[in-house]
Amino acid sequence: MPKNYYDHNVDIRSSQLGNAAKDAKKFVAESITGAFILIGISIVVLTVWNYSHNEESKRLAANAPRLNYSQAANDYVKNPMRYKSNWGDKYVAYSGQIKSIGSYSLEFDGGFIRTPNGNGESTKIRCNLRSGQRDKAASLNSGNYATVTGKLYTSYSAWNTGEWIFSLENCRLK
Repeated sequence: MPKNYYDHNVDIRSSQLGNAAKDAKKFVAESITGAFILIGISIVVLTVWNYSHNEESKRLAANAPRLNYSQAANDYVKNPMRYKSNWGDKYVAYSGQIKSIGSYSLEFDGGFIRTPNGNGESTKIRCNLRSGQRDKAASLNSGNYATVTGKLYTSYSAWNTGEWIFSLENCRLK
């Protein structure tokens, strides 16, 4: 072997390893930056969506028609298309005496309604409160009267209790 012979394989490998380490640091830094950018964009999008959703629900709740649960139940049984058109997923208002207060909801006793089959069936109106409304509800007691607005969902529990349950979601106290 000549006197000035260098082992290039070792030099090449060590320089490749050095470049790989530099590239890895750059990759990690770019990945972290990209992740922060995605998180920031997600936060902005969620904030804008939440604000617009909140404003829309306020507007709809302010103009909500009164819940006529007897008519809603009859529409639900006789003509589901009419129920969906008049009541389904719409904001409605309800006023009544509070039967019970839960951690996140108010429950009203709606009394009895006459359904198309001629039976008298009991009704419950459940107001599932928005998080910002819980402080207002804390000042209420069972037996108080209250007016609430929320997005209506209806169900009939024929097998268990034979009662109508009208749930008001995203509920606000007036």
